[in-house]
Amino acid sequence: MDRVAMIDEEIFITGGDNGSLSLWSINKKKPIFTLPVAHGREPAPTDEERFEGPNPEPGVVVKDQPRWITALKAVPYSDVVLSGSWDGWIRAWRVSADKKKLEELGAIASDGRDGEPTIRGIVNDIALCERGERAKNGLSVVVAVGKEHRLGRWKREKGKNGLIVLEVSKWDILTNGVENGVHSEAEEDD
Repeated sequence: MDRVAMIDEEIFITGGDNGSLSLWSINKKKPIFTLPVAHGREPAPTDEERFEGPNPEPGVVVKDQPRWITALKAVPYSDVVLSGSWDGWIRAWRVSADKKKLEELGAIASDGRDGEPTIRGIVNDIALCERGERAKNGLSVVVAVGKEHRLGRWKREKGKNGLIVLEVSKWDILTNGVENGVHSEAEEDD
C-alpha cells in the first residue's frame, strides 16, 4: 500500500506496487473490493534488455508485471478518484452507490489524439483545483511527472520532469465520461 485517498469519514482507497486499487471501510480489516491491474501490465523485458544490466541471470523467466499505482487523489465532495502510473493516462474511478466496488469512468488525456496516451514519464503526484464554486466550471488536474519514481531510481521512463495541467470541464464530469475531456496542456522542463 503506497498511496491513500479518502472518500469520506468511513471509506478510503489505496493503491500500491501490485497495481491494484482497493476500496476500504474503517469498519473492516480487509478491503471491501479490490480492482487488480488498474493501469495495465508492463511488458516483460526482452533478453537483450535484461542482459544490459550488471548481473544478468540466464535461464530466468521474467513475466510481465502490473504497473504500480504511483499517484492517487480523490476529487473533493465526490465519490471520484484519480489514479496515475506510467501508462500515459490519468484514470478516473467512481465508488459505486452502494459503496461496495469501484467503477471505471474513463481516462484523462492531455489532447485526446486517437486514444494515444500523451503523458510521458512516471506520474508522481496529482493535485486538483476546482474551477468556480465547488467545481461548477470543472476541474484543473495538475500532474507531477518525472523520469524516475519519487521514492527511488529503480524505475526509469522516457519523458521530462515537470508539471502537466489538464482542464476537465463540468460537462465532462457530469456525463461520467472524462475521456477526451481535456482542453489544455502545459509542461515544464527540468
